[in-house]
Amino acid sequence: MPFRIFILPHAKQRMRERNITERQIESALHNPDKLHTDGSHPNRFLAKKIVILDNKPYLLLVVFERDSYHTSVITVIATSKILKYL
Repeated sequence: MPFRIFILPHAKQRMRERNITERQIESALHNPDKLHTDGSHPNRFLAKKIVILDNKPYLLLVVFERDSYHTSVITVIATSKILKYL
């Protein structure tokens, strides 16, 4: 069964500010280029995915928490410093 994705208000605001689509968020969650865990929060993750925004490559960083039934997107960041943060 696929998990449900909830995008919290803070993340939605960041998406609007950075012109990031829900489809790009879903792509980062389902098929990240890299995935990191947070040692202090076992259900919190950081997904990294290279995406195109405004016809330029950016690294999309998606912080989220996941349980058995759903995923909550906490915040999203887009950076042009791909090699530094990938």
